[in-house]
Amino acid sequence: MQPGALLFLVGPTASGKKGAALAVAEALPVGLLALDSMKVYRGMDVGTDKAGAGRFALTDLVDPDQRFSVGAWVRAARTEVEAVRARGRLPLFVGGTGLYLQALLRGLFDAPPIDPDVRRRVEEMLEARALPGGGGTPALHAELGRVDPESAARLHPHDGRRIARAYEVWLQTGRPLSRWQAESTRLPIAGVPIAVGIRWSRPALRRRISARVERMFERGLVDEVRRLLESRRIGPVAALAIGYRQVAAMLRDGGSIEECRRAVVRDTITFVRRQENWLRRFPEVRWVEADPDPEGVSRRVTEAFCAALVPLTAGSDRPSRS
Repeated sequence: MQPGALLFLVGPTASGKKGAALAVAEALPVGLLALDSMKVYRGMDVGTDKAGAGRFALTDLVDPDQRFSVGAWVRAARTEVEAVRARGRLPLFVGGTGLYLQALLRGLFDAPPIDPDVRRRVEEMLEARALPGGGGTPALHAELGRVDPESAARLHPHDGRRIARAYEVWLQTGRPLSRWQAESTRLPIAGVPIAVGIRWSRPALRRRISARVERMFERGLVDEVRRLLESRRIGPVAALAIGYRQVAAMLRDGGSIEECRRAVVRDTITFVRRQENWLRRFPEVRWVEADPDPEGVSRRVTEAFCAALVPLTAGSDRPSRS
């Protein structure tokens, strides 16, 4: 087995990545790592579908009131990859966070240090805009468009976490984040990338999203959000996660569970479209079509990885990234 290979199993929310990854782990010597920006938060279990995710590293890394940057995640990922390779296994990243995938496949820029006062100021701005009637993160997105139009153009107006990151870099340095990224990007982990994705038809994926949201509410999402709010253990970034944001609004402002459930489904579908747009940026992903044979998805994902690994195990001289 090629020790330098980096495996990725990607796809939008509710595409069945976790189940397929567990099947791959039965057939290949892999170590499973979560590629998910919300699974890093402790205590956010129901809304991030951590059930059965105990075999995945890179989960439960920080408390939800802590800030956790892409750079911090990459450092943790590098440590876990080294541990997996030390056991003679291949690292398999599983998830749908496009920014994390981009950091590993396209490189990570050396971020300038951010003064705590600057970070606190931006977090307060983001938190204020996240409140009902506060104008929403589009207001901060519009301000980012004034100082860093390139970053603003690639970020969704409701992506508060990344908007805040770009804006704090500009406040700290007086230079746009896009310029920093263009001038100081590096690949953080060496290896030959092999990426497989799971793709469903739009109607089928919507049905899976609805079923997933239903399970989240049945498993106690409302109680989980209530505990986090009462303990004040959820920060402005984690509070924007889909499911948590809608339930928190219901608990503050009233409304029915059914209305909240519909809002979570609606916003998840919108988020999935953004995930799919992110994933289209990576032509190296080998897509497995889940329809019309959903029962065979895990088998076809495993076969795709095995086929991609054949030239490497046969001693191919394909170079590793450095």
